[in-house]
Amino acid sequence: MRASLKGIRTFVATVRARSFTQAASTLHVSQGAVSQQIARLEDYLGVLLFERSPRGLNLTTHGRRLFLAVGESIDRIDQAVDAVRIRERQQQLTLTTLNSFAAQWLMPRMIEFERRHPNIRLRCETGAATWDLASMNVDAGIRFGNGQWPGLKAEFMFEEKLVPVAAPAFLETLSLEDGPNVLKDVALIYDLDVPTRWGEWFVAAGIDAAPNLAHGYSDNLVMLSALRCNPDRVGLVGSCIIDRELLEGRLVRLFDTAATPEGAYYLVYPTDVTVSEPFVAFRAWLFEAVATYVAERDT
Repeated sequence: MRASLKGIRTFVATVRARSFTQAASTLHVSQGAVSQQIARLEDYLGVLLFERSPRGLNLTTHGRRLFLAVGESIDRIDQAVDAVRIRERQQQLTLTTLNSFAAQWLMPRMIEFERRHPNIRLRCETGAATWDLASMNVDAGIRFGNGQWPGLKAEFMFEEKLVPVAAPAFLETLSLEDGPNVLKDVALIYDLDVPTRWGEWFVAAGIDAAPNLAHGYSDNLVMLSALRCNPDRVGLVGSCIIDRELLEGRLVRLFDTAATPEGAYYLVYPTDVTVSEPFVAFRAWLFEAVATYVAERDT
C-alpha cells in the first residue's frame, strides 16, 4: 500500500499551521482526526515526522525531507482541481426571467440552444422582481420594461403586441363580420397589473365604448388557462405568450388590431461583471431566435 493522499495533505497542512489544532481548523476536521492521519503516515513510513515539545511541533529531518518533496506537489494538485471546478462552473448558465415568458416563449425554443451547446447546463429562476444579478450569481435576465435598470446593461429584444383571443368554441358565437364592436358587451379577461390595456385596445380598434372588464389575473399563464376553460371570455394577451396556443389551435385570434404597450422585452446583465462563455453563447443564440420570431410575427 502507498501512503494515502489524505494523509500527505494532512501532513502538509500541519507543517504550515505548526499545530494539530490549527491544521484541523484549516481542514475542517477534528484535532483527533489530524493526529490519527499523522500517526498512520508515520507508521507507514517507519519514521517520526514531528518532534512534540511544550512549545509546539518541530519537523524532524525526515519530516523536512518529506515536506520539501510533497509541499509544492500538493499545491499543484489543488490548483489543477480548482481549474477544473472553475471550468465546470463556467459551463453553467443562470438566467432569471418572467414566468409566462419562460414557459411560452423561451423554453420551446431552448431545444435548439441545448442542441448547439450540450455542455451548458441551464438554471432558470422565474419571477417578476429585477434582482441584483451580480450579488445573486445570475448571468442574465429577460425583463419587460423601459430598458432602465440600475447596474444592468439592457439590450432591446422586441416590443410586445397585445391581441384579443378566445377559445375556438366562443368564436362560433360571435359575428366577427361586424368588426371589433362585437366585443362591447363581451366579458373581458384582463391583466390586474395593467387594467387599462383593454381601453387602449378599444381606442386602437375604433370602439366608442368602455370595455366590460370581468375577471382579472396577475399571471398570464393563469389567464390562458381561464380562457381555455371558459368558452365565453375574451382575453388580451401578448403575442409572444400566445403564439403556441394559436399555432396548436387551443385559442384563436379574433381581430388583426393589436395594441402596443409601453415598454419592451430586454436582455439584461450586470455591467461590472465579466461575462461568462455560456452567456456569450446564449446571447448569440437568443438574438438569432428573436430575429426569426419578429420576422415571422410581422409577416
